[in-house]
Amino acid sequence: MTNKEEKSTFAEVFKQWEQSIHEEPELRKDQVVEGKIVSVDNDYVYVAIEGLKQEGRIPRGDFDEAPERGNYVSAIVKRKESQDSGCILSKKEADQRKGWEIVKEAFKNSYQVAGRLVSEIKGKGYIVNVEGVELFLPASQLSYKFKEGETFKNKGARI
Repeated sequence: MTNKEEKSTFAEVFKQWEQSIHEEPELRKDQVVEGKIVSVDNDYVYVAIEGLKQEGRIPRGDFDEAPERGNYVSAIVKRKESQDSGCILSKKEADQRKGWEIVKEAFKNSYQVAGRLVSEIKGKGYIVNVEGVELFLPASQLSYKFKEGETFKNKGARI
């Protein structure tokens, strides 16, 4: 190989590398992304997606607590809008996906998880929210016994 060939090969490789660092990765539907909350309005929470030069927006209803600017959040890409306007994201769906992984791992390894009691099914048990996933919990499996008239809604429970 001549010196001229080496230079042209190096120049080509360098040019390809330079182009690749300026290319933005393509977002895919159902992809999990991380981002920083940059603004909040009445309807949406706007997120700067890490590694990309675009924003996504998450419906405000996906948040149980008030979202704060500067916090980081995981979300799933629901659909891409135009190149300039970013994409629609779902925090709720990302939470559920994470929750299912926690529940499956707990079941597989027979360990307890923390959940929040959502509602009671009289005489049968409770609906419990574990990391965004709602599950049925038989009353006999609840480690805590409620007293007559005691409220259960939104109480924590180990299951």
